[in-house]
Amino acid sequence: MLNNKHAEYISKKKLTSEEFISDLRMFNFFYEFMSQHGLLRKYKKHLDIGGQEGYLGFLCQSVNLVDDSLSVDIKEIEENKILRIYIYYKFVIKNFFSKYKSLLRFTGKYGFVNRVTSIYNKLPLITYRGKLETSMKNVFELNEKFDLITSISSLDFFKTDEIMSKIYNLLSEGGICYMHIGCYWYLKKINENNLKFWGEIQDNYYKTILNIQTDCPPYTVEDYCKLASKAGFEVVSIRRNIQGKEITKRSVVMDDTNCDPYDKSFIDMLNKAKHINKNVSYEDLRTLAISLILKKS
Repeated sequence: MLNNKHAEYISKKKLTSEEFISDLRMFNFFYEFMSQHGLLRKYKKHLDIGGQEGYLGFLCQSVNLVDDSLSVDIKEIEENKILRIYIYYKFVIKNFFSKYKSLLRFTGKYGFVNRVTSIYNKLPLITYRGKLETSMKNVFELNEKFDLITSISSLDFFKTDEIMSKIYNLLSEGGICYMHIGCYWYLKKINENNLKFWGEIQDNYYKTILNIQTDCPPYTVEDYCKLASKAGFEVVSIRRNIQGKEITKRSVVMDDTNCDPYDKSFIDMLNKAKHINKNVSYEDLRTLAISLILKKS
């Protein structure tokens, strides 16, 4: 729970079409990755950690992937079931008439483009939804079991080893965990100040404003695999999302930084990064986000 003195920084989140489409783009990452590994089966209970407006759970219900969904976040949601359904059908109907006009119309937050084969064009008109709950519950106080747990860009709000262990304990036997983790090695300019990015963020925002204890280190893909295995998980799959020149052109948050591994300036960047984490590789500097699928065996 947040202290009262921090409450002014956290306004109640409203349901909007813009946030729905934003979360739909992230849902597409999740849906396609799960599909590749044959994991689009029916899950009874779903937990989304850091779920904000609860759209991910809502979308999982919409495509008949989960029955009941609990979305926990530090922000309170201004829940409105009628508005939530209206936003969904507004998108589905509008998309039905526009999906053939432009194959590249869904440019994601990170510049990745989803074409006509994506889940955008497969959202059903008629669907059964179970219970959807948005809550400010502390995830470490939860004791119930879940078949599917998701974490989209929320892992850095926690001490990584602690949240990994908690997720493992919350999963039922054979349960699946999907994590999407923003990777901040790839910056507009990698210098000594930017390499201290995580420390500044946790001191100035997470700890000071939100009173959240977090480590937020510059982990590599290898580090996340080791942490997951240490918690007891079987690592089903791990994927780097690496942007090329076409993606950086479309992205609103990235520029086309020179990442030639033979360029002297890039070698200097890599050497500086290795002072922070000796395991950093060329691929880590190019990795924008990491997607993991973990299983409780």
